[in-house]
Amino acid sequence: MQPFREIYRLHSLFCDFRLNISTSGHYDSPWATDEHVFYASVWYSEIFRVLRFLDLSQSDVFIDIGCGKGRVTCCTARCSIRRVVGIDDVEEMASVAMANARRLRNRRTEITIARCKAEDFDYSEATVLYLYNPFGASTLQRVLDQVKASLNKHQREIKIAYVNPKQECVIERAQWLERYERWPRRQSRGIEAAVSFWRSRR
Repeated sequence: MQPFREIYRLHSLFCDFRLNISTSGHYDSPWATDEHVFYASVWYSEIFRVLRFLDLSQSDVFIDIGCGKGRVTCCTARCSIRRVVGIDDVEEMASVAMANARRLRNRRTEITIARCKAEDFDYSEATVLYLYNPFGASTLQRVLDQVKASLNKHQREIKIAYVNPKQECVIERAQWLERYERWPRRQSRGIEAAVSFWRSRR
């Protein structure tokens, strides 16, 4: 194993320990397909950078789409916001996320884990969406359609943080969204994967 990867592994374990959760690992499970990506955890350093940049407020409802074991969900719940929701349609992942949500130290915000398909979720209260490349282009399009429908019913600004944005072309075609920031991959600065930030047009 490369020294950098070993340092990352140990750092992840240490952060898990401090938060009293268990989220490390990388799994190519039987359910992994082009439209349903395998589980992998993003670096803690990148999560904290993204959360700081989003500048969350007490009125925000944060949705972690494809939450896996709930690492991002749990980190966000340590912020003082209205609510945090993790979505995952894989039972084994959702179960672990629920257990982590119960054990999390210093939680400041209510956590809900929704075991359902992201394209079936009700986004009517969402103000911030987080994705770590959870699925393919066609599923992402269906999710965006759901989000757009919720905005038509409940007008508000919505932000999207898309980590490892492999299907970014789908968002680029959505005329109701605009990209306002993009970070390139810079491992030396704790950014494991590129991040693009989007918001609904005013």
